[in-house]
Amino acid sequence: MPPVIRQKRNKRRGAATVEFAIVAPLLFLVILAIFEFGRTFMVIDLLGDAARVGCREGAVQGKSSATITSDVQSRLQAEGVNNASVTVQVKGAVGDPAAANSGDAITVQVTVPVSSIVWSTANFLSGTLSGQSTLEKE
Repeated sequence: MPPVIRQKRNKRRGAATVEFAIVAPLLFLVILAIFEFGRTFMVIDLLGDAARVGCREGAVQGKSSATITSDVQSRLQAEGVNNASVTVQVKGAVGDPAAANSGDAITVQVTVPVSSIVWSTANFLSGTLSGQSTLEKE
């Protein structure tokens, strides 16, 4: 191999390693953010579904607020969502769906702090996530 080509190759030795060292942290940060935002959207969907199921229980079966709260929280804990707070309202005020009349609006709202659902220590998000459902008592 001619000496000129060998000298050019020696000058570039390690350039790929330095370039990767510069780009890798940004790449890993983007991948981590994708996981966290994906998890957040999944939890938002789980909260909405749990609120709908709890609302349906109160509207059809006439269960008490305590039973609905317990059922919603156990449903979310099975999916790995802890520290959820559940609020059951009848006609816009906190009440018991078992005592509601036919046609009364029953609302179940589920909220969870973002800090209890994230997998990483990087703080991409903050605040609370919530899901809500409203049905009329049958």
